[in-house]
Amino acid sequence: MKRIIPIVLFAFMTVVLFAGCSSDTASRQDSTTASKDSAAVSTTSKPTSQLKIGAAKVAIGYPDNFFPYTSFRGRYFTGIHDDLYARVIMLSNDTDAALLLSIDNGDLSGEWLPRISELSGIPESNIYLTATHTHEAPYINRTYPETTVKDVEKSKEYAAYAWNALSEAIQTAKKNMQPGEIGIGSGTCNVNVNRNYKYTGNQPEITAPYITAPNPEGVCDPTVAVMKFEDMSGNTIAYAFAYSVHSTVMFQSRVKDNGMLVSADLAGSASRYVEKLDGDKTVAMFLLAPAGDTMPRYTSAYSVFDAEGNMTQVDSGTAGYTLLDVQGQALGSEVFRVASNMDTFESSVSIQGITKTISVPGQEKWDENPATLPVNYTYKDSDPVSLRLGLILINDTALIGFPGELVTNVGTELKDTFTGLNCKHAIVVSQCDGSNGYFSDDEGYADMHFDAIASYAKPGYDKLVISAEKEMYSALQSK
Repeated sequence: MKRIIPIVLFAFMTVVLFAGCSSDTASRQDSTTASKDSAAVSTTSKPTSQLKIGAAKVAIGYPDNFFPYTSFRGRYFTGIHDDLYARVIMLSNDTDAALLLSIDNGDLSGEWLPRISELSGIPESNIYLTATHTHEAPYINRTYPETTVKDVEKSKEYAAYAWNALSEAIQTAKKNMQPGEIGIGSGTCNVNVNRNYKYTGNQPEITAPYITAPNPEGVCDPTVAVMKFEDMSGNTIAYAFAYSVHSTVMFQSRVKDNGMLVSADLAGSASRYVEKLDGDKTVAMFLLAPAGDTMPRYTSAYSVFDAEGNMTQVDSGTAGYTLLDVQGQALGSEVFRVASNMDTFESSVSIQGITKTISVPGQEKWDENPATLPVNYTYKDSDPVSLRLGLILINDTALIGFPGELVTNVGTELKDTFTGLNCKHAIVVSQCDGSNGYFSDDEGYADMHFDAIASYAKPGYDKLVISAEKEMYSALQSK
């Protein structure tokens, strides 16, 4: 008998998830100098001028006979469930410009930054190139030993298609630039959950103290940060929203010929829902907030535990798309609700930015099955990790760019740091201008969470990151 999730369950989940959502609306340069002042920096008045906005989204195509296709770590794809998109939001005033780009993909390196800069006319240091981090997309900008020669060629072809979509979106956004205004607010939505689950079973094949499974008692940030961009007549041009969640509702769920279907997953579902509410006339860009220890509350492939804590795997198959739709609708509805209740917009803005590359101590990454971590495992030192950090200030809103997957606690500390520096809003953007993998917190390293054992960075990196970001802010304020 086929597994079917009844309509009653769909309705019940919708009520539960929507009940957990509530709203509360309310020129970059390279830095090579550091400030030793750790106190709060007073915001000085910066020159402002008329904001101009352009936005676009373009679907990514596929080479002929692309499927079946095997990507990163043996991820086997047998078809397409929904299109993947490149989305672009371009901002400028009389003197400066910034460019936000998002691609429905797992990770992106920074190798396209020079091409993006040349095409857009915006300096590389003013560009945030981000990935939504869906796990159901062909990977681009890199190849892997798990793939066959034929699959490697497919990856290269797909990367070319992705670049074509991104370049078209950039050119369209540039052509669509018009005077506008920005509103910023936040709400909450509970479709995410901590994913560091303490294992208590006795299965011999599981030797790690923690496994990846929902942990409702773990730390999790339900904040939905929303930026809404309108023209001067009040018509919506675009949304950008940041939320802490892996887009993995359908990850590892076998739905066709024992394979996965390509999908933008939760990030894409929420974006499409918002765009449809606006008649598909706008762009809704998902930005990945710190989610290194966060997953969707409900997934299609999941673990069931018995009384002794032993685990069995269950796969809902195609029925899992109901879970995807419900959670995407919950998140998208909260974005739309926050945006619809904004009553303060600014058309005269300052755009400031800065980048800085720092080095943090490194460790060897556990690159095998995380559940098989040896009982007496110890961390081993490795080469330092280079991190390209970013900071964009739009009036008193800070967009903090980080090239990797931060965990919740570190993301919260970064946000608190900037609100303590007189920023009204602070939004951390992960997987930004590159990806250096996972970055855990002190508890994660001590307890050997997945985000710690799979990290290239040693404990203490977070203090260096926060210090550098504060120095970058101080440098902007002293201009």
